[in-house]
Amino acid sequence: MEGPAAPCIPTRTGVGYAAGDLGLSIAYFAFGFFFLFYLTDVVGLSAALAGTVVLIGKLWDGVNDPLIGILSDRTVSPYGRKRVFLRYGAVPFALSFVVLWWIPAGTSTVLAFTIAILLVLVFATTYSLVGVPYQALVPVMTTDYDERTRLVAFKAILSAVGTILGGGIALVVSSQVG
Repeated sequence: MEGPAAPCIPTRTGVGYAAGDLGLSIAYFAFGFFFLFYLTDVVGLSAALAGTVVLIGKLWDGVNDPLIGILSDRTVSPYGRKRVFLRYGAVPFALSFVVLWWIPAGTSTVLAFTIAILLVLVFATTYSLVGVPYQALVPVMTTDYDERTRLVAFKAILSAVGTILGGGIALVVSSQVG
C-alpha cells in the first residue's frame, strides 16, 4: 500500500499563494465592518445615502466580477492569464482602499455622496481585478486534487486571519473616531 504522494508545489509556494488572501480579507472585512459607520458618523451622510453607496458598489460587483472573470480567462500574458492581474492590480487595489477613507468631513452632502460612490466603484473594480483572478488561480497552479485541497486549506487559514485583522482594525478605528 502506497502512502500519499509528496506535494509538487512547495509549502513555501502554497503559503505565499495563501498570503494573497490576507490582504483581500483585511480590506473586504474592514470595508464591511466599518464603511457604513464611516459614511454616517464621520462623513455625515444619512443612513439611507450611506446604504445607497454600498448598494451601488454591490450592484457594480454583479456586473464587473463576471466581466473580469471573462477577461482574465481570455488574457494572454508572459506572466500568465491570472497572475498579470495580481501583478498590476495589487498597487491600485491598495491605493483604492486607502483613498476610500479620505472623504473630507464637512463636505456638502451631494459632493460627499458623489465622492463616496466614485470611490466605492473604484475600490470594487480594483478589488475584483485582483480578487477574481486570485480566486481562480488554484486550478491554474495544479490539476492534482490533493494539492488543490492543500492550497485551499492554506488560503482558508490566512483568510480567517485576515477576517480577524480586518474586523479588529475596524473596531480599533471606530472606537477612536466614534
